[in-house]
Amino acid sequence: MLVVDDVHEITGFVGEYLSGRGYEIARAYDGLQAIDSALFFRPHIILLNVLMPRLCGDRAVSYLKAHPATKDARIILTSGHYQIEQIAQRVGADALLKTPYTLPDLDRAIMRMLALGPQRQTP
Repeated sequence: MLVVDDVHEITGFVGEYLSGRGYEIARAYDGLQAIDSALFFRPHIILLNVLMPRLCGDRAVSYLKAHPATKDARIILTSGHYQIEQIAQRVGADALLKTPYTLPDLDRAIMRMLALGPQRQTP
């Protein structure tokens, strides 16, 4: 799983929480790092904040969904932006979490993504 947020405390806390629940975690702190990390680690789930420096999360989602190496990742957008639903739908995010979210909210979103499985089609 890749956790992306420009607030290091959030990335650290969420990453530690998920790691403690048995997930392998990578972290990134802006949209460009998110793309680089996703291409390298190939995570099944990406938790991605929208408003970040260098490259916003919504633009990163568009890139990740279009790239052959990352198009199958499930992406959960996070934001307190009042138009998060429209943003998530426009860029093709698989789920969204309005910030501030609770750890049970996070767990439910991840469980939904795991239940959906990867987007890959087997031949």
